[in-house]
Amino acid sequence: MFEHFILYFLKLYKICVHMTLRLFSDLRILKEVKVAFRFLGVRVGDKTKQPDLKPWDIHVHDPRFYRRVAEDYGLGLGEAYMEGWWDCDDLVEMFNRVLSRLPWIPLRARLIEWLGFIPINRQTEELSKEVAIKHYDLGNELFTCMLDKNMNYSCGYWANADNLDQAQLDKMDLIARKLKLEPGMKVLDIGCGWGGMAKFLAEKYKVSVVGYNISKEQVAYARKLCADLPVEIRMEDYRKVNEKFDRIYSIGFFEHVGRKNYRNFFELTNRCLKDDGIHLVHTIAIMDKMLISTEEWVNTYIFPGGQLPYGADLDEYSQGYFIIEDLHNFGDDYRRTLLAWHKNFNDNWPKLRHLYGEKGVKLKFREFGIRLGDKRKQPDLKPWDIDVHDHRFYRRVAVDHALGLGETYMEGWWDCDDLLELWYRFCKTGPWIPFSARLVDWIGFAPINRQSEELSKEVAIKHYDLGNQLFKYMLDKNMCYSCGYWVNADNLDQAQLDKMDLIARKLKLEPGMKVLDLGCGWGGMAKFLAEKYKVSVVGYNISKEQVAYARKLCAGLPVEIRMEDYRKVNEKFDRIYHIGFFEHVGRKNYRRFFELTNRCLKDDGLHLVHTIAVMDKRIITTEEWINTYIFPGGQLPYGADLDEYSQGYFIIEDLHNFGDDYHRTLLAWHKNFNDNWPKLSHLYEEKFYRMWNYYLLHCAATFKARKLHLLQAVMSKSGVFAGYRSRWPLYFGEHKEAHKAAHKEAHKAAHKAACRGGPSQEDQRLMSSEHSFALCLYHAYKFFWSFALSRLSEQRVMWKVKFVFEKFGIRLDSGKDTADPVIHDTRFYRRVAEDFLLGLAESYMDGWWDCEDLCEMSFRLCRSPNLRVPVPMRVFYDLGFKGNVNRQLVPKSKKSVEQHYDLGNDLFINFLDKSMLYSCAYWDQADNLDQAQINKMELIAQKLQLKPGMRVLDIGSGWGGVAKYLAENHGVSVVGCTISKQQIEYSRRLCHELPVVEFRYDDYRNINEKFDRVYSIEMIEHVGSKNFRTFFEVVNRCLVDDGLFLVQSSTLLNKSFPRTEEFTDKYIFPNGEMPYDIDFIQYSQGLFIVEDFHNMSSDYPKTLEAWYDNFKRNWPKLQGQYDERFYRMWTYYLCNARAAYRARMFHALQIVMSKRGLLGGYKAVR
Repeated sequence: MFEHFILYFLKLYKICVHMTLRLFSDLRILKEVKVAFRFLGVRVGDKTKQPDLKPWDIHVHDPRFYRRVAEDYGLGLGEAYMEGWWDCDDLVEMFNRVLSRLPWIPLRARLIEWLGFIPINRQTEELSKEVAIKHYDLGNELFTCMLDKNMNYSCGYWANADNLDQAQLDKMDLIARKLKLEPGMKVLDIGCGWGGMAKFLAEKYKVSVVGYNISKEQVAYARKLCADLPVEIRMEDYRKVNEKFDRIYSIGFFEHVGRKNYRNFFELTNRCLKDDGIHLVHTIAIMDKMLISTEEWVNTYIFPGGQLPYGADLDEYSQGYFIIEDLHNFGDDYRRTLLAWHKNFNDNWPKLRHLYGEKGVKLKFREFGIRLGDKRKQPDLKPWDIDVHDHRFYRRVAVDHALGLGETYMEGWWDCDDLLELWYRFCKTGPWIPFSARLVDWIGFAPINRQSEELSKEVAIKHYDLGNQLFKYMLDKNMCYSCGYWVNADNLDQAQLDKMDLIARKLKLEPGMKVLDLGCGWGGMAKFLAEKYKVSVVGYNISKEQVAYARKLCAGLPVEIRMEDYRKVNEKFDRIYHIGFFEHVGRKNYRRFFELTNRCLKDDGLHLVHTIAVMDKRIITTEEWINTYIFPGGQLPYGADLDEYSQGYFIIEDLHNFGDDYHRTLLAWHKNFNDNWPKLSHLYEEKFYRMWNYYLLHCAATFKARKLHLLQAVMSKSGVFAGYRSRWPLYFGEHKEAHKAAHKEAHKAAHKAACRGGPSQEDQRLMSSEHSFALCLYHAYKFFWSFALSRLSEQRVMWKVKFVFEKFGIRLDSGKDTADPVIHDTRFYRRVAEDFLLGLAESYMDGWWDCEDLCEMSFRLCRSPNLRVPVPMRVFYDLGFKGNVNRQLVPKSKKSVEQHYDLGNDLFINFLDKSMLYSCAYWDQADNLDQAQINKMELIAQKLQLKPGMRVLDIGSGWGGVAKYLAENHGVSVVGCTISKQQIEYSRRLCHELPVVEFRYDDYRNINEKFDRVYSIEMIEHVGSKNFRTFFEVVNRCLVDDGLFLVQSSTLLNKSFPRTEEFTDKYIFPNGEMPYDIDFIQYSQGLFIVEDFHNMSSDYPKTLEAWYDNFKRNWPKLQGQYDERFYRMWTYYLCNARAAYRARMFHALQIVMSKRGLLGGYKAVR
């Protein structure tokens, strides 16, 4: 409904702007436009009068330019250029100035983007074909003359290239190397273009490729190009893919997916990719969300429906399906690619001028494979093409679409030798629903009940009372005006008999039953049941012609035909059925209809609905021409309506779809009508004949294309005892009662918990006043849960805990597996039952259990699909972090740091490497921890593109190892800040001989000076989600405009897991919050552009293993300072963290950012 107002609102806005501008003189508008462009560094004028205009200034040929641009901004500027109203010697520089200095996006542009994409999915399977037809099918001659030899229509890779052909070859080879291709692999190319990439991979890398594309021109070219290679090009939408591949890539295709389909896209590629596969996305992206993701001129003339993704979208919408292993930004290369295309296009324009120099009339019909013309002048028109007799046809159809098409056919303005095929092509290509049709559908039914008791009489008068002779000559012998059942039939009479018998058998009729027939038509069904099944029938109808005929037909039988509205029924029946009647009930009456049939049906009765239905909600449920001339007020139900509106009244026992039989039924009616037309022509005029033919073939084509369906649904009030025997399963609706009940119970539990218990005295001393309420609720919850468990016996608790662990593949006290815990104290079971993760950790610290392979046990917990966030953990996080409490204010941050980093330098010296780096190492070509950490520091230096003399800021500098390395090996000066006393003392001693290194005991928020480079290594985990934006603002403020910022962090992929966990928060990193992968893009919006995204998660398990081995080996040196409980706590922490990274629950990322995007692009380092 909402989308119906969108275009009207947009048009209203344009009219308001246009009317406002009419109040201003041409001179006023001219001055305003000139001032606007001058602000952007571009002058506007007439070169003949202003010879000093620069190459990037606008030379106006037509004064209409000013008003056009004032009205429509970007669209007006583009269209005025197309019309030749202005020129510019250097368009590239002109747009560079406009785009780099434009401080705001015009309201109209934002409005168009929002109205065009937010409410509407512009990239449905049907709508996505528009860009193929209007852009990619412009002709292969155009693209052959513009692109490289391999026909690559995407950014080249110019790092080592000096021409377009080489740049595209390098791009293809770069993609192949990133995909780590091996001979024999099966690869999917989504949006394969002209097949250049597929050919390259098949020839050079010996892989087989399957390409998907919906452009006819591209598919034809690609198939010819890749002949005799293991390459298959399929002309199908990517949503049809349903097989497994070793690798998947899409190059320049993601821009045509649309934000409303991103989640479905990643779900599909995840489903089609093998578990060890790699998926590569090559796409244009916008890193600043202040910019719009589409532009009206481009969307109108170049890429209809196209929508650029934001950088954050790749991470946000792939959550749960993919892990981003690498992110490579080489956007500056697109500038050189586009300039090369521009040169080729201009050089080859003389060869193309005859194809594209003139404007042609492009009609919507060509998209459906239908040509329009005059058969006398175009004898090659196909039978399904339209032979136009009257040129008024074009305007009429352009204005009224389907209504105009039907009415002009009735008037004889056009003909078609094969109307069935014509409409089949329309329907099969759809659903393309014109805006006017959607508006009519909504206005006609949404606000008004067109099937009230009074208005429902209209269809009886205008259709069913057209005369019994018409229907007698068209229908079968039993006068059944509904779909026949053709499974075992070869003629209409037999198909209708079979349909009636099928209904009788589905209703399980028995002699003597009383049956209700709603909308009984001409009485054929009632007569059949009374005679063959010995039941009595009451039929309701409001058509005079039908009632008269039915009463005469059923005379002498236990059949009563009442000329009354169905709403008058008020007695009990054993069975109820209605055939082809539900289409006249109307959606506003569905609920009341089912309430009535429920009331009139006996408790053990059956109710059968035989109705046309629409299964695709993108299709409207009425059509203007049909509604005007055939079935006034008719409204088809959606398939889901039967289930939705009968809820609480009926249970659907059986659902049978045989819609294709309606196609055959309608063709049989059409044949009968035409064969008997001579007998009817004296009763109806020629216009009626054309109308009726059009109606029958139009509907037949719709069923043939399976846009409409025929459903038979059998319902019972409470479920048939012992079950209803059915051959057709039902897949309607997803009931969410269980979810709702669980949600409700959670709220109840929280409420009860809030009313009981309270925090301990120790907690009260530690809490700030702001945090106290959250902890009260948390402790109330724990008190309630502990109380509930106290009601269970020890044996019952033990059984429950063992059952939970077995779901993770862990057996308690089995002694059969090194990953199975050995229980020393039975208190373990109740402690774990109370708190699970926290209880598991604390009971280990207390020595209540042991495990030979603690890492493997933790890995099984993390990796298991049965892992769910325990309720206490979720409550703890929600109350402790997600409320209004900022747990990382400066005083709290210092206290948190003291509880971990100030445990004593001896501890960290004995388990870290020689450089004292407490973060993920880089194990590429390293066989020990020391070398791996050196590799990591060198990697950071290369990513930051350090040069001697640069000034660098290290946020969270730790023990100073990185700062020392960079100063000694790269000649830079470093300022490090930390709020750990132990770390600052160690760092200053370590670097006391390096005057270029300074360490400050200060919070990062207090830094207020400029640096060439900034880096932060696993410090952002202590920033807190409430401060992420502040963190990026501080870095942005401190970084020079052409600087680089590198952040290394542990992250979470799955947003269903909280950013912290109670054991970690209580014993390891108090108040720490791990960011989600997407946070870096989301919170840095408008401040930074992500240049490089490096996932090095596989290196952290090795790092943690090395730390654990060091800690265990050096424990004898530490025993005097720390007790046994600390040893077990630290062991648990290291093993648990290693398991989480190994299971890819946690990630380790290195992200490089720039403030405005590096000139010339950023070259990734690995």
